Amino acid sequence: MSKYSDPVGATPSNTSAATAAAASGSTSSVNPIGVSVRCSHGGGTASRASTPSIAWRTGAVAWAIPVPSNTRWKVSWRRPPAQWERRAQWSSVWVTLSPVTRNIAPVWHRNLASALIVGGKTRGGAVEKPLAAEGQSRGIVELVLVRHGESVGNVADREAIAAKAHRLDLEARDADVELSEEGQKQADALGEHLASLPKDQRPTIVVSSPYQRARSTAERALAALDLEVVIDERIRERELGIFDGVTWYGIEATHPEESARRARVGKFYYRPPGGESWADVILRVRSILVELQERFHGERVWLFSHEAVILAFRYVVEGLDEKRVVALQKEEPLANCSMTRYRAVDGALQLVRADDTRPVEESDEAHVTHETDDAAEDAGAGQDT
Repeated sequence: MSKYSDPVGATPSNTSAATAAAASGSTSSVNPIGVSVRCSHGGGTASRASTPSIAWRTGAVAWAIPVPSNTRWKVSWRRPPAQWERRAQWSSVWVTLSPVTRNIAPVWHRNLASALIVGGKTRGGAVEKPLAAEGQSRGIVELVLVRHGESVGNVADREAIAAKAHRLDLEARDADVELSEEGQKQADALGEHLASLPKDQRPTIVVSSPYQRARSTAERALAALDLEVVIDERIRERELGIFDGVTWYGIEATHPEESARRARVGKFYYRPPGGESWADVILRVRSILVELQERFHGERVWLFSHEAVILAFRYVVEGLDEKRVVALQKEEPLANCSMTRYRAVDGALQLVRADDTRPVEESDEAHVTHETDDAAEDAGAGQDT
């Protein structure tokens, strides 16, 4: 058995050494079959009881091993635990090595934080079945997306739009914007709701945007629960580039060409200079969603994030198109501290309820806040929350 330790970030481009070795052949009785791994950090060992043995050095490497054809190998690999995991994860797969070397195609398996390329049995050059961890179940049972509580940026944005100002009256950078007093009350109301839930309905995994308003919402909401808040930059706010803190009135006044470009390409694909489009945010969302599904079988996952990110999740999970997701922002404005909940049904996440504000509505202290003016939404670029 060959055991590979800590493979991270394997890519097809790193199969060149394996391919060359496989093409050359060492003896008539042995077909060299390429098993390629790229390591972006740390080393490890890999060996087999009989000759030949395999080893790698630290850093990015690619190598091949000659092994007898028509044999079944159990290939196992281990990646380091992510910061929110209790232990490292082992995966393995049985691989049948074909005697027809030229038809051996790499099988590409991505587990986001780690990846492995192995030689798989093929027919006519096509891989018979995808690589999968033997006997490993996948899929979270619940996903809850929480928008952060009202921030001082939300307040400044409303005030700037009402005054038709060019910029928000806000000194902090976007990542450091704090909750407003109302936002703190909203987060506390959500915390009361969570504390009242039965244990089997509470979150088991919690991930937050690194932006302060989202982190503070998560920390206040989870104050009564013994849960770690994991920070992941993939669910951070959409970046607005040079237009961070600038209203659409300011953009039209100082960069009318950008206003025209946005009108031409559409809101979904428009990327401010130095910033991100909605499509860019969706790429981030696809990445973390696959990782959550792969790693946390049976878990109830809560994410604390931002309006644009939650809309991106809806686009991906519900299979929306460009027109529908853009319309959602106007037709169903997402309230601060609202919950959008999905549950697994027959292995697929199904929407249970979007923009659920009941914890805030039932509070004696907090009030529901959100952006309700469509015209203001179109005008405001400064705090795309």
